[in-house]
Amino acid sequence: MTRARFDPLTKPTCFSDRVFGFIVYAIAIGTLIVVGYPLYNVIICSFSDPNAIYQGKVLLWPVGVTFEAYRETMAYPTIWLGYRNSMFYTVAGTLINLVVTTMAAYPLSRRDLAGRGVVTLIFTFTMFFGGGLVPTYMVIMRLGMIDTVWALLIPCAMSVWNMIIMRTFFQSNIPEELYEATLLDGGNDWSFLIAVVLPLSKAIMAVMTLYYATLEQLLRRPHLPQQRRAVPAAGVPAPHTRAQRGGRRHDEPAEHRRYGRDEAPHGADEVRADNRVLAAHAAALSVHTEVLHQGSHDRLHKGLTTGTVA
Repeated sequence: MTRARFDPLTKPTCFSDRVFGFIVYAIAIGTLIVVGYPLYNVIICSFSDPNAIYQGKVLLWPVGVTFEAYRETMAYPTIWLGYRNSMFYTVAGTLINLVVTTMAAYPLSRRDLAGRGVVTLIFTFTMFFGGGLVPTYMVIMRLGMIDTVWALLIPCAMSVWNMIIMRTFFQSNIPEELYEATLLDGGNDWSFLIAVVLPLSKAIMAVMTLYYATLEQLLRRPHLPQQRRAVPAAGVPAPHTRAQRGGRRHDEPAEHRRYGRDEAPHGADEVRADNRVLAAHAAALSVHTEVLHQGSHDRLHKGLTTGTVA
Protein backbone atom coordinates (compact mmCIF):
# COMPACT_ATOMS: atom_id res chain seq x y z
CA MET A 1 0.00 0.00 0.00
CA THR A 2 1.55 3.28 -1.14
CA ARG A 3 1.27 6.33 1.03
CA ALA A 4 -0.21 9.42 -0.59
CA ARG A 5 2.16 12.36 -0.80
CA PHE A 6 1.15 15.66 0.73
CA ASP A 7 0.60 18.39 -1.83
CA PRO A 8 0.35 21.91 -0.34
CA LEU A 9 -1.41 23.17 -3.48
CA THR A 10 -4.39 20.90 -3.08
CA LYS A 11 -7.48 22.14 -1.29
CA PRO A 12 -7.77 21.10 2.37
CA THR A 13 -10.24 18.31 2.90
CA CYS A 14 -10.54 18.05 6.67
CA PHE A 15 -12.28 20.62 8.84
CA SER A 16 -9.18 21.52 10.88
CA ASP A 17 -7.20 22.40 7.74
CA ARG A 18 -9.99 24.66 6.55
CA VAL A 19 -10.17 26.43 9.90
CA PHE A 20 -6.41 26.89 9.94
CA GLY A 21 -6.44 28.27 6.41
CA PHE A 22 -9.27 30.66 7.27
CA ILE A 23 -7.37 31.97 10.29
CA VAL A 24 -4.17 32.46 8.29
CA TYR A 25 -5.97 34.35 5.53
CA ALA A 26 -7.86 36.47 8.06
CA ILE A 27 -4.64 37.46 9.83
CA ALA A 28 -2.90 38.24 6.53
CA ILE A 29 -5.79 40.36 5.24
CA GLY A 30 -6.11 42.18 8.55
CA THR A 31 -2.39 42.94 8.61
CA LEU A 32 -2.56 44.21 5.04
CA ILE A 33 -5.43 46.55 5.90
CA VAL A 34 -3.78 47.86 9.06
CA VAL A 35 -0.47 48.53 7.30
CA GLY A 36 -1.72 49.56 3.87
CA TYR A 37 -4.72 51.77 4.63
CA PRO A 38 -2.78 54.57 6.43
CA LEU A 39 -0.46 54.85 3.43
CA TYR A 40 -3.42 54.86 1.07
CA ASN A 41 -5.19 57.45 3.22
CA VAL A 42 -2.19 59.79 3.05
CA ILE A 43 -2.26 59.60 -0.74
CA ILE A 44 -6.00 60.21 -1.18
CA CYS A 45 -5.93 63.05 1.37
CA SER A 46 -3.22 64.78 -0.63
CA PHE A 47 -5.58 64.85 -3.61
CA SER A 48 -8.72 65.81 -1.64
CA ASP A 49 -10.29 69.10 -0.66
CA PRO A 50 -9.21 70.13 2.88
CA ASN A 51 -12.79 70.85 3.94
CA ALA A 52 -13.81 67.30 3.04
CA ILE A 53 -10.86 65.97 5.03
CA TYR A 54 -11.84 67.89 8.16
CA GLN A 55 -15.44 66.75 7.80
CA GLY A 56 -14.34 63.10 7.65
CA LYS A 57 -15.65 62.46 4.15
CA VAL A 58 -12.36 61.08 2.78
CA LEU A 59 -12.39 57.36 3.52
CA LEU A 60 -11.92 55.21 0.41
CA TRP A 61 -11.37 57.67 -2.44
CA PRO A 62 -10.49 61.35 -2.92
CA VAL A 63 -13.24 63.94 -2.47
CA GLY A 64 -13.01 67.19 -4.42
CA VAL A 65 -9.92 66.18 -6.35
CA THR A 66 -7.36 68.97 -6.61
CA PHE A 67 -3.66 69.11 -7.45
CA GLU A 68 -3.01 72.47 -5.80
CA ALA A 69 -1.12 70.90 -2.91
CA TYR A 70 1.25 69.10 -5.27
CA ARG A 71 1.81 72.28 -7.27
CA GLU A 72 2.80 74.09 -4.11
CA THR A 73 4.95 71.19 -2.95
CA MET A 74 6.82 70.83 -6.21
CA ALA A 75 7.52 74.57 -6.18
CA TYR A 76 10.07 73.95 -3.41
CA PRO A 77 13.48 73.49 -5.10
CA THR A 78 14.70 71.39 -2.17
CA ILE A 79 12.22 68.65 -3.07
CA TRP A 80 13.91 68.14 -6.43
CA LEU A 81 17.30 68.42 -4.80
CA GLY A 82 16.34 65.56 -2.48
CA TYR A 83 15.28 63.40 -5.43
CA ARG A 84 18.50 64.21 -7.25
CA ASN A 85 20.55 63.33 -4.20
CA SER A 86 18.73 60.03 -3.86
CA MET A 87 19.42 59.01 -7.43
CA PHE A 88 23.03 60.14 -7.24
CA TYR A 89 23.81 58.32 -3.99
CA THR A 90 22.05 55.17 -5.16
CA VAL A 91 23.85 54.94 -8.51
CA ALA A 92 27.27 56.21 -7.49
CA GLY A 93 27.22 54.47 -4.11
CA THR A 94 26.25 51.12 -5.59
CA LEU A 95 28.99 51.30 -8.24
CA ILE A 96 31.62 52.14 -5.63
CA ASN A 97 30.33 49.37 -3.36
CA LEU A 98 30.56 46.75 -6.11
CA VAL A 99 34.05 47.77 -7.21
CA VAL A 100 35.53 47.92 -3.71
CA THR A 101 33.84 44.71 -2.56
CA THR A 102 35.05 42.82 -5.63
CA MET A 103 38.59 44.16 -5.28
CA ALA A 104 38.69 42.94 -1.67
CA ALA A 105 36.90 39.62 -2.19
CA TYR A 106 38.89 38.33 -5.16
CA PRO A 107 42.41 38.50 -3.60
CA LEU A 108 41.13 36.91 -0.40
CA SER A 109 39.63 34.08 -2.44
CA ARG A 110 43.05 33.15 -3.82
CA ARG A 111 44.61 30.40 -1.71
CA ASP A 112 48.11 31.42 -2.79
CA LEU A 113 47.80 34.89 -1.24
CA ALA A 114 50.29 35.31 1.60
CA GLY A 115 48.73 36.50 4.86
CA ARG A 116 45.19 35.90 3.66
CA GLY A 117 44.06 34.64 7.08
CA VAL A 118 45.43 37.68 8.91
CA VAL A 119 43.80 40.12 6.52
CA THR A 120 40.48 38.29 6.80
CA LEU A 121 40.75 38.41 10.59
CA ILE A 122 41.31 42.17 10.49
CA PHE A 123 38.27 42.61 8.27
CA THR A 124 36.17 40.41 10.53
CA PHE A 125 37.25 42.37 13.63
CA THR A 126 35.57 45.49 12.23
CA MET A 127 32.24 43.64 12.06
CA PHE A 128 32.09 43.36 15.85
CA PHE A 129 33.99 46.41 17.07
CA GLY A 130 33.74 49.99 15.81
CA GLY A 131 35.06 53.34 16.88
CA GLY A 132 31.67 54.99 17.23
CA LEU A 133 30.18 58.19 15.89
CA VAL A 134 32.75 60.66 17.24
CA PRO A 135 35.85 58.86 15.84
CA THR A 136 34.01 58.41 12.54
CA TYR A 137 33.30 62.12 12.41
CA MET A 138 36.91 62.95 13.22
CA VAL A 139 38.19 60.68 10.44
CA ILE A 140 35.77 62.20 7.92
CA MET A 141 36.75 65.70 9.05
CA ARG A 142 40.51 65.03 8.88
CA LEU A 143 40.12 63.61 5.37
CA GLY A 144 38.39 66.80 4.28
CA MET A 145 35.12 65.12 3.35
CA ILE A 146 32.81 67.27 5.49
CA ASP A 147 30.24 69.11 3.35
CA THR A 148 31.06 66.88 0.35
CA VAL A 149 29.35 63.93 -1.28
CA TRP A 150 32.26 61.69 -0.32
CA ALA A 151 31.17 61.75 3.31
CA LEU A 152 28.33 59.43 2.32
CA LEU A 153 30.14 57.40 -0.33
CA ILE A 154 33.59 56.52 1.03
CA PRO A 155 32.75 55.39 4.62
CA CYS A 156 30.15 52.97 3.23
CA ALA A 157 32.28 51.79 0.32
CA MET A 158 32.25 48.17 1.47
CA SER A 159 30.35 45.82 3.76
CA VAL A 160 32.58 43.15 5.31
CA TRP A 161 29.69 40.71 5.43
CA ASN A 162 29.06 41.13 1.70
CA MET A 163 32.78 40.80 1.01
CA ILE A 164 32.90 37.46 2.85
CA ILE A 165 29.86 36.24 0.90
CA MET A 166 31.45 37.22 -2.41
CA ARG A 167 34.80 35.68 -1.43
CA THR A 168 33.07 32.40 -0.57
CA PHE A 169 31.27 32.47 -3.92
CA PHE A 170 34.56 32.90 -5.78
CA GLN A 171 36.15 30.03 -3.87
CA SER A 172 33.22 27.67 -4.42
CA ASN A 173 32.19 28.41 -8.00
CA ILE A 174 35.34 29.46 -9.88
CA PRO A 175 37.46 26.37 -10.75
CA GLU A 176 41.18 26.62 -10.21
CA GLU A 177 41.74 25.07 -13.64
CA LEU A 178 40.41 28.24 -15.27
CA TYR A 179 43.08 30.27 -13.50
CA GLU A 180 45.79 27.91 -14.68
CA ALA A 181 44.44 28.06 -18.24
CA THR A 182 44.51 31.87 -18.09
CA LEU A 183 48.16 31.81 -17.03
CA LEU A 184 49.02 29.43 -19.88
CA ASP A 185 47.40 31.85 -22.33
CA GLY A 186 49.65 34.64 -21.07
CA GLY A 187 47.11 36.27 -18.77
CA ASN A 188 47.41 37.49 -15.22
CA ASP A 189 45.14 38.08 -12.25
CA TRP A 190 43.57 41.18 -13.79
CA SER A 191 42.67 39.45 -17.04
CA PHE A 192 41.41 36.43 -15.09
CA LEU A 193 39.21 38.61 -12.91
CA ILE A 194 37.77 40.66 -15.78
CA ALA A 195 37.47 37.97 -18.47
CA VAL A 196 36.63 34.90 -16.39
CA VAL A 197 35.55 35.62 -12.82
CA LEU A 198 33.14 38.50 -13.39
CA PRO A 199 31.23 36.87 -16.31
CA LEU A 200 30.78 33.73 -14.19
CA SER A 201 29.68 35.74 -11.14
CA LYS A 202 26.58 37.47 -12.49
CA ALA A 203 24.41 35.88 -9.81
CA ILE A 204 26.42 37.20 -6.85
CA MET A 205 26.80 40.58 -8.57
CA ALA A 206 23.03 40.84 -8.91
CA VAL A 207 22.57 39.99 -5.23
CA MET A 208 25.19 42.53 -4.15
CA THR A 209 23.64 45.20 -6.38
CA LEU A 210 20.21 44.60 -4.89
CA TYR A 211 21.54 44.72 -1.35
CA TYR A 212 23.74 47.78 -1.78
CA ALA A 213 21.06 49.72 -3.67
CA THR A 214 18.41 49.07 -1.02
CA LEU A 215 19.31 47.97 2.50
CA GLU A 216 22.78 49.46 2.58
CA GLN A 217 21.51 52.89 1.56
CA LEU A 218 18.62 52.68 4.00
CA LEU A 219 20.42 51.42 7.11
CA ARG A 220 23.98 52.74 7.11
CA ARG A 221 24.32 55.87 5.01
CA PRO A 222 21.69 58.07 6.76
CA HIS A 223 23.60 57.88 10.06
CA LEU A 224 26.91 59.23 8.76
CA PRO A 225 28.00 62.78 9.62
CA GLN A 226 28.47 64.86 6.50
CA GLN A 227 27.85 68.51 7.38
CA ARG A 228 28.95 70.88 10.09
CA ARG A 229 25.42 72.10 10.63
CA ALA A 230 21.96 70.81 9.90
CA VAL A 231 20.10 72.40 7.01
CA PRO A 232 16.33 72.57 6.52
CA ALA A 233 14.72 69.38 5.32
CA ALA A 234 13.32 69.35 1.81
CA GLY A 235 10.03 71.22 1.78
CA VAL A 236 9.78 71.36 5.57
CA PRO A 237 10.07 74.70 7.42
CA ALA A 238 13.21 74.95 9.52
CA PRO A 239 12.73 75.05 13.29
CA HIS A 240 13.30 78.42 14.93
CA THR A 241 15.21 79.02 18.10
CA ARG A 242 13.94 81.41 20.75
CA ALA A 243 16.43 84.04 19.60
CA GLN A 244 15.24 83.69 16.00
CA ARG A 245 11.64 83.98 17.16
CA GLY A 246 12.45 87.32 18.71
CA GLY A 247 11.96 86.14 22.28
CA ARG A 248 8.32 85.11 21.87
CA ARG A 249 6.61 83.74 24.90
CA HIS A 250 5.19 80.24 25.03
CA ASP A 251 1.76 81.60 25.92
CA GLU A 252 1.32 83.15 22.48
CA PRO A 253 -1.13 81.57 20.01
CA ALA A 254 0.14 78.44 18.33
CA GLU A 255 -0.03 79.95 14.86
CA HIS A 256 2.11 82.89 16.04
CA ARG A 257 4.74 80.58 17.45
CA ARG A 258 4.80 78.59 14.21
CA TYR A 259 4.62 81.31 11.55
CA GLY A 260 5.68 84.48 13.33
CA ARG A 261 3.60 87.55 14.14
CA ASP A 262 3.58 88.99 10.64
CA GLU A 263 2.95 85.76 8.74
CA ALA A 264 0.32 84.02 10.85
CA PRO A 265 -2.68 82.68 8.88
CA HIS A 266 -5.74 84.88 9.02
CA GLY A 267 -8.40 82.19 8.95
CA ALA A 268 -9.31 78.53 8.91
CA ASP A 269 -8.94 78.29 5.12
CA GLU A 270 -5.23 79.16 5.31
CA VAL A 271 -4.65 76.59 8.04
CA ARG A 272 -6.48 73.91 6.07
CA ALA A 273 -4.57 74.74 2.92
CA ASP A 274 -1.33 74.51 4.84
CA ASN A 275 -2.29 71.10 6.22
CA ARG A 276 -3.16 69.95 2.72
CA VAL A 277 0.31 70.97 1.55
CA LEU A 278 1.80 68.99 4.42
CA ALA A 279 -0.23 65.97 3.29
CA ALA A 280 1.20 66.38 -0.19
CA HIS A 281 4.66 66.63 1.39
CA ALA A 282 4.04 63.34 3.17
CA ALA A 283 2.86 61.64 -0.02
CA ALA A 284 5.82 62.96 -2.00
CA LEU A 285 8.32 61.90 0.63
CA SER A 286 6.68 58.47 0.92
CA VAL A 287 7.10 57.86 -2.80
CA HIS A 288 10.58 59.33 -2.53
CA THR A 289 11.56 56.71 0.05
CA GLU A 290 9.70 53.66 -1.24
CA VAL A 291 10.63 54.00 -4.91
CA LEU A 292 14.26 55.04 -4.70
CA HIS A 293 15.15 53.02 -1.57
CA GLN A 294 17.74 55.54 -0.58
CA GLY A 295 16.99 56.12 3.05
CA SER A 296 16.51 59.79 2.30
CA HIS A 297 13.41 59.86 4.44
CA ASP A 298 15.57 59.68 7.56
CA ARG A 299 18.07 62.18 6.23
CA LEU A 300 15.35 64.63 5.27
CA HIS A 301 14.00 64.63 8.80
CA LYS A 302 17.49 65.01 10.22
CA GLY A 303 18.33 67.79 7.79
CA LEU A 304 21.40 66.11 6.40
CA THR A 305 20.67 65.52 2.73
CA THR A 306 19.65 68.91 1.37
CA GLY A 307 22.53 70.92 0.00
CA THR A 308 25.06 68.10 -0.10
CA VAL A 309 24.96 67.92 -3.88
CA ALA A 310 24.71 71.54 -4.91
